[in-house]
Parts: sequence; C-alpha cells; structure tokens
Amino acid sequence: MRTLVTVAALGLFVGMLWYGAQQEAQVQCDACFTFKGRTECRVGVGATEESAIASANSASCAMLGSGVTDAMRCGALAPSSLRCREH
Repeated sequence: MRTLVTVAALGLFVGMLWYGAQQEAQVQCDACFTFKGRTECRVGVGATEESAIASANSASCAMLGSGVTDAMRCGALAPSSLRCREH
C-alpha cells in the first residue's frame, strides 16, 4: 500500500511539473541576429514574446560572440529577422 501511494504521489508531482512547463511556454519565436558580419538563427520559447526573443537572442549570441564584451553587445541587438507564433 505504501508503494502505491508513493508511486501515485510521484506521478502527480511529475504531472504538475509537466503541466506548469506547458503553461509557461506559450510563445515561440524564430529569430536571427547579425553580429560582426555573421548571422545566427535560433528558436526561443517563453511565456511572452519578449521572453521568447530574449531566449533566442541568448542562444544566438552564445554562438556569435567571444567573451563578455561581445556577449553584452550582441545581447543588446534587435533581431535582423523575426517570426513569432502562439505555441
């Protein structure tokens, strides 16, 4: 009986985590960023369009920059192309 209760509680916990993650990620953006003559495109997902763009920017700039200064400069860029949709 104790094992059944433990498995049920664990299943409920995992289900709640999955449901919460699905509710948070509502917008998906395909964004490209150009920095120092190179362009990198990534997908970002977030609760809002702004957070999805920031996620794509962070992933793109990780590939485009080298060092803290480049990361800061690249992170301040607006996307060179952007397509967002409800997820």
